[in-house]
Formats: sequence, C-alpha cells, structure tokens
Amino acid sequence: RSYEQQKEMMEEFIRAAVRRYPTIDGWTLNEPVDANALGWTREQIYDLFVSAAEWIHASRPDAQVMLNLVPVSNDWSGLHYDPHQVLDDLLALGMDVDIIGIEFYQVFFEASPPGSYPTLSQIADVLDPFRQYQLPIIFSEVGVPARVDGQDKSQEQADWLEAFFRFAHDDPAVIGAVWYFVLDDPGFSPYYGIADPGYSLRPSGERLLSLAEEWNPSSGVDLAGRDYIDLAPGEYDVILGQQVYRVSIVEGQLSVAPSD
Repeated sequence: RSYEQQKEMMEEFIRAAVRRYPTIDGWTLNEPVDANALGWTREQIYDLFVSAAEWIHASRPDAQVMLNLVPVSNDWSGLHYDPHQVLDDLLALGMDVDIIGIEFYQVFFEASPPGSYPTLSQIADVLDPFRQYQLPIIFSEVGVPARVDGQDKSQEQADWLEAFFRFAHDDPAVIGAVWYFVLDDPGFSPYYGIADPGYSLRPSGERLLSLAEEWNPSSGVDLAGRDYIDLAPGEYDVILGQQVYRVSIVEGQLSVAPSD
C-alpha cells in the first residue's frame, strides 16, 4: 500500500477509536522517527503525527494528546533520531501537543559502575531540557531490573522505584509517572517487572502500592462491573516491529497469521 493509503487507514482507525471510547480522554502518539516499522521518510512520519493529533482533537475536542519520546538520540530506525529535534520540528509544523511523555529505562543509560541504576542527577538531566516547552510532562515508561548480572537486586529495585516516584511526585512540571512492566518481558526488559512470573509482588510492587496509599488513601479501585476496552468481531492488521499480522476475531475466538 502507498503512504497515502496507509494514512487513510490510520485516520479511519484513529477517528473510530476515539469515538468508540468516549470515556478515554487521553491518547498517546508513540515514538516518532525512532520507531519506523513501515519504512517511511521523516517527512511522512511528521505528516502523520501532525495529522493524527488533528484527528484526535477533531473527534474529541476536550481530549489530550501525549507525544511519547525516547530521551536518547539513536539511529535504530535507519533515520537519525534526536528527541528535541523531533519535538521542535513537530511543534514548528503545528502539531497540537498537550503532554510530553518521556521514557526512562536503565538500558538507555550508561551507569557507573556498570549495572548500577541511573542516579537522580541523571533523571534531572533528562528532564530539564524538556521544561523549555512549558508543557506538562509524564514519565510514561519507567523501569530498572530486579536482577543484574545474576545478582538479586529486588530490594535495590524497590528503593530506586521509591526514589524515582518521589522525585516525579515533587516536581511541579511532572504530572505522572508509570512503571511500565508489571511482569518481566524477556525480549526487552528481563526482571523489570514489579511482580515475579508467579504473579507475586516483588518488593518494588509492594513499595509502589504503599506510595499510592500514602499519596491517595482512597486510591483502592473496585474493578467489579467496570467496562474494559474490547475489540468488535472482524479483521485487523496489527504491526509488531517490522511484521504485519492479520488478527481475526470471530465469536470470541482470536486467530493470528502473517498478513499478505
């Protein structure tokens, strides 16, 4: 399919998703330029992200759009990516951004000594350049591992989690922080989870719950009777990395196959 055809498909999907879930008032546009599974040009990526923000706001005027960024320069996609260049370019093109999302994983940083966690000074160094945009900031994806070089660091992970969340909680520019992995993801983030494979909370999980209780004693949520996002029966193209899969949902049964 051509870029214009792909863009039309995405417009249809985004507008339909925003209309379908009116209780969702925040939408994320994720990792422009440093993720590029479809091999677009920089100009095409910029065009799509500017347009996507317009589609969201047109479909739900009171919705907020978060632009989620990896904070380190890289060439992972074949295009050179610098977070501040990308953000500057998109804002100059008129992209309507409400919130800046910053990812913060240990794997993005060279710690000293090797295997140690990033310091609060490194966190501040990542955050400070984003203040110039005068937009609310969310640490949208956060994680460090509970095991490093074969050593159990569960308690150190919990201590770091608390220090990080207190840092974010006390900074007036930061409106949220999200520990991204509840369970480990062996492909990207082994031992980053706050629960072990048997679903028992690690010390970091217990610490996160205690912080939530400290800051908001009424934070307990009763999930009974709540609505969840579901997918209507039909066929969907799902992009994972550089592979496109055709997902079919028929009468509650799901099947997956590589897409033609």
